[in-house]
Amino acid sequence: MNLDNTENRSAFQVAADWKFDPAYIHAGSLEENDLVLKDVSGEGNHLRLNVERVPEGKTASSFMRFLADGIYGDGEEHSLQMEPLALDGEGKKKGAFWETIPEAPINQEEFRQGYTLEVILKLPVQVSEWSSVFGRKGTGKLAGMQGGEPEAGGGLNISSSRELQWNPWTANNDEAGGNPVTWSDADGVQADKWHHVVIKNDGCSTIMIVDGIPVQRCNTFEKQVGIHTLDQENGGCWVVGTAYWSQADIFSEEACGDAIFSGQIQEIRLSRGVVDDSHYLVQHHKVDDRYYISGNSEPYPGLTGAENYTFVNIPDPQYQTQYKPEIVDAQMEWICDKQKELNIAMALCVGDLSQDGTSREFLRADQAFSVLDEAKIPYLVTDGNHDGPDFKKYFGQSRYAASQGYQGTGSSGISSYFIIKAGSYEYLFLSLPWNEEDVELDRAWALNVLDTHRQYPTIVLSHFNEEMDVFVKPFDQVFMTVRGHIEERWVSSFRNDAGHDVIDVVTNYQFDLYGGNGWLSTMEFDEKANRIIFRCYSPWVEKKMKILSGQLDNKGILLPEEMRMFPFDKLFNTREETDNTVVNMNFRERFGGLGKEKAEP
Repeated sequence: MNLDNTENRSAFQVAADWKFDPAYIHAGSLEENDLVLKDVSGEGNHLRLNVERVPEGKTASSFMRFLADGIYGDGEEHSLQMEPLALDGEGKKKGAFWETIPEAPINQEEFRQGYTLEVILKLPVQVSEWSSVFGRKGTGKLAGMQGGEPEAGGGLNISSSRELQWNPWTANNDEAGGNPVTWSDADGVQADKWHHVVIKNDGCSTIMIVDGIPVQRCNTFEKQVGIHTLDQENGGCWVVGTAYWSQADIFSEEACGDAIFSGQIQEIRLSRGVVDDSHYLVQHHKVDDRYYISGNSEPYPGLTGAENYTFVNIPDPQYQTQYKPEIVDAQMEWICDKQKELNIAMALCVGDLSQDGTSREFLRADQAFSVLDEAKIPYLVTDGNHDGPDFKKYFGQSRYAASQGYQGTGSSGISSYFIIKAGSYEYLFLSLPWNEEDVELDRAWALNVLDTHRQYPTIVLSHFNEEMDVFVKPFDQVFMTVRGHIEERWVSSFRNDAGHDVIDVVTNYQFDLYGGNGWLSTMEFDEKANRIIFRCYSPWVEKKMKILSGQLDNKGILLPEEMRMFPFDKLFNTREETDNTVVNMNFRERFGGLGKEKAEP
C-alpha cells in the first residue's frame, strides 16, 4: 500500500462526522423515535433513527441512551450505548439503529479515490454473536454482486470472537470477484475498553489500524476500489449499528435485517482520501494489555562456547509472507549475517510458507529464502496445510539440487533429507509432508532413509506429523522432532522404543501479534556442557530498531504507522517458558551407540 506517499497522505477531506453526543442532536428525541443526529462535517450527511425493528409499544430509548463516557475518560465526552433485544429466537435483531437521511450527499458516493474510516467504540463483556458497526444498507445479492458472500451487506463487523472485520462491497466488484475482507486479530478488541479503529484505503489496497497499531491480518495486496452503493431503490443510504444478511430477493428490514450492535459508539468519521496519523481523531492511544508481552530487548549473545554450533528454526511464516514479507526478509538476512558468529550449520522451516497458497506469496517466500541460497547456507523446508500445490513448484526437489548436504527427495516431491557436518557429528535432517496422500507416497522412502542411516543423529521435521510410532520411536538415531502448525508451543520429550528421550519441539508464533513479529527459534548445541540452548529472537525487531535509530535507510520497509516501537517489539519473546530454555543431553551417551544395532530385515 502506498501510504508513505506524502501527497496521498495529506490529501483528505472529511465527508461525514458523527459525534454521538446529545450536544449534536439536530432534531427530535429518542423517546419520540424521531431523533436526527447532526453531521458535524458540514456536508449535511445527518443520521436519523430507524425504528422499523422496534417492537410495538417501545421506543428507541428502550434500546439506546447517551452516556457521559468517552475514550479519554474525562467525564466531558459522551457516547451512545446500544442494547439490542433478543425476541422469539431471532437473536439480537430487535431494536433501533441509524441511517443517513434520504437527501444525504454521501448516499451516492463510492469513494473510488480512497477513504479513511475512523470509529471510536467500546464492546461489552458479552459478545455472543456477529453484529455490525457501520456499512451500507442492503445486501450484495440485491445489488447484483457476484462471488464473495452476496448475502452480506458488508461493512465494519464484530465477530463473536471479538474480531473486527471490514468487508465492504468494493466498487470494482466484478474485478475483485467478491468482497475482500480485512481482519483484526482474534480477540482484537478487549471488553469494556475504548478502542480507536482506523481503516485506510488508497484507492487500491486497505489496512486496518487498532489503537495506533497496524494489524498484520489485512488484505494489503488485493485491489480494492471504493465502497459500492447497495440499496439504490431505497436511496443507497449508510447505516450505523446494524448488519444485513439475507438471500431475499426483495429488501425489507424484516427479511434482510440482521443483528444490531451491542456496545458504545463515541464517534464515526469517514473521509475522502488517506488521513495522516497526525490528523487522527485520537492522538494518544492506550493499547490492549495483550500487547505487553513478556520479553526483553537485550542483544543476542554470542556462542557460549567457541566450538558450539547453531541450528535455526523458522516458525510458520504465513501471515508474514502474506502481509509483511519484509519480516521474513529480515529473518533471512540475520541468519546470513550471523552465520559465522553463531556457527549456523542448518536452517529449518516447519511449513505454511503462505496463507492462501497464492503465487504472490510464494514469490515473496522464494525471494526471501534465495538470500540463504546466495549465502550457501543449507536449509530444509516442509509444506503446511496452507501451502497447496505451488509449494512443489517453488520448494520442491529442484530447490535443493545444488545445496550442500542435500541427499534426495521422495516421490511426493516434498520429503527431502540432508546430511550436514556440525561439531563432532554428521546430522541427518528429514522432512515429512503435510497431506496424508503425500505421506503415503513417501512412507516407504522415508522409512528406508531412516533404516539405512541409523548411524546419523537425526532430526525429523514436519508441519505437525503425529506418527511418532512410525517415523520416530523405532529409530533410536532420531533424537529430536521439530514441528509447528498449532497455537501451543513447547520443548518437551518422550521415550522411544530403545528407552531414550526424544526432544519434541513445537514452535509457532503466527497467533502472536504481527503474525509472530519475526520471532524465530535458535538451538545452540553445546557438546562440552552436554546441553542444547533454545532462544526466541526477532531479527525483524532488530532491523526496525536500526531503521528508527537512523542506522539503516527505511526504503519503504516501515509504513508511517510503523515508525515507532510497539509494546510487543521485544527482541526476545519470553511469554512461554520454553521460548528460552535449556535441554540437557549427554551427546556421547546419546549418539555413541548409533548404527551398531542391526536394521530389521
